[in-house]
Amino acid sequence: MKSDRSRPSQTLWTIGHSNHPLEVFLDLLQRRGIELVADVRSSPYCRYATQFNREPLHAALRNCSIGYRYYGDRLGGRVDDPSCYDEDGRVLYGRVAESPNFRAALDELLGEAAAVRTTILCGEENPADCHRRLLIG
Repeated sequence: MKSDRSRPSQTLWTIGHSNHPLEVFLDLLQRRGIELVADVRSSPYCRYATQFNREPLHAALRNCSIGYRYYGDRLGGRVDDPSCYDEDGRVLYGRVAESPNFRAALDELLGEAAAVRTTILCGEENPADCHRRLLIG
């Protein structure tokens, strides 16, 4: 992949931490010239890959001069609003996407992505298996 890393792009990157070693994950970000990680996990904690818990991840990114912003409370796949779920408890992503809180957070994220190379982060390695594709993508 070729890109001009001297300026931000209109591209919003996506990455899932999966169970990568932290060093591999950081290398992926650095090779793409990522400047900001926008964490869209509803719960920024992981029992099976604790290196990606919010605080240690933020510290590791800071050590690599990569910014970190938490958006999971507004752009995560699980929301607090009961009207955003069907009778079987499945998320109604269309309804979530129409909420003012979600729209404001998405506008904020896109503004940051226009200024610096930004990736959205979730836990699933494959975005096809994640709310990143259904809700944000």
